[in-house]
Amino acid sequence: SGCMSNFIPNGWKRNNNQQLQEIYEQCCKKAIELKLLDYTPELYIFKSTRMWGWARYPDTYQKMRGWKPYVGLNEVYLQDPTKAYNTICHELAHIASPAREHHGYTWRYNFSLLGRQFGLDRFERCSSNDEVGLKLPKKNELSTTPYKYRAYCPTCGREWKYKSCCKIIKNPNRWRCGTCKTNLKSEKI
Repeated sequence: SGCMSNFIPNGWKRNNNQQLQEIYEQCCKKAIELKLLDYTPELYIFKSTRMWGWARYPDTYQKMRGWKPYVGLNEVYLQDPTKAYNTICHELAHIASPAREHHGYTWRYNFSLLGRQFGLDRFERCSSNDEVGLKLPKKNELSTTPYKYRAYCPTCGREWKYKSCCKIIKNPNRWRCGTCKTNLKSEKI
């Protein structure tokens, strides 16, 4: 597990919610009984405004280097872990399917096989807040660091905010507004 730390995306953390861990292990146990998996992948929690879950299965080269598959779940599931069954089954089906299979035939078969064990009757991707019963946070709700800089167009008023002093902030006259083609200006907020 030494090289795993290099492989896990920044900001992801190991799950420490007991109820979510029990649900996850229950799903993994069923997947092992159905011979879809022969191990329990690690579970991680992440913040996102776009994804409910994520499965990472290493390619052949990464397997030779000791990398293991893992599953990530959005932190919104910490509010109500019982709503995570569909996403957990979805991600475990990815790990049980061949790499690069995505949502093809094998994935659909694995997902339906595992989903039936938990009374899931829809075997497709979750894409809306209503389907899951929880709400993904908006981008501005996720941000913990306030914006410190602002680039703006003096003509039409469009603005772009930044958390660090980047090239646009240092040399705003090198960039033009996409709407009115005027050189930008910048300031510290």
